[in-house]
Amino acid sequence: MARHSMLVLINAKEGREDEFNRWYEDVHLSDILAVPGFIAARRFEASATQMTGAAKHRYMTLYEIETDDIAEAIRALGGASGGMDLSDAMEMNGALSVVYTETSRRKA
Repeated sequence: MARHSMLVLINAKEGREDEFNRWYEDVHLSDILAVPGFIAARRFEASATQMTGAAKHRYMTLYEIETDDIAEAIRALGGASGGMDLSDAMEMNGALSVVYTETSRRKA
């Protein structure tokens, strides 16, 4: 089975970080992981230390997807998103979501 990652970069609306993070952790991750093929998720917050300039997005979520039909998994996510409880604390302007297909296994 093919492995993929979906990278989501996003910000909370000004002054609504706590509300955004509660919703993301308590509601949104479960909604996404209920979509067939989406098997795991991890969230990150931008570090104050960056290699070049400041990060444009404060939050990153990395979703793991296992499927031989990534197009169908993304279509299913799009279909499911219509029924998801989306928070208005999420700043959609400038949000970014990109899907990658694994080309090599993790090395340590």
